[in-house]
Amino acid sequence: VAKYSLVIGNGNPNVGALKQFANQVNSKAESMFPGFGGNIIEKQYKFNQYVSDHHMLLEVGNNMNTIDQAKLTGKYFGDVLAEIINDME
Repeated sequence: VAKYSLVIGNGNPNVGALKQFANQVNSKAESMFPGFGGNIIEKQYKFNQYVSDHHMLLEVGNNMNTIDQAKLTGKYFGDVLAEIINDME
């Protein structure tokens, strides 16, 4: 699979909650698929993440990855998000 990164904008007023959610996503990813958790990249932007405490940007892979690797990452990441959403209900 390709590695993923979660991008958080530090310019958002809810940056603390965004970081907490990104850490929750990575923890769930690691518990489900050891070694799958990604990086958290902090940028000095706002993006649109102020709308919700559960927003983030997802970056998948790099120029050294194949499309198949990126697609597989998407499948596993979707499984992780499904578990997180189920846990929220």
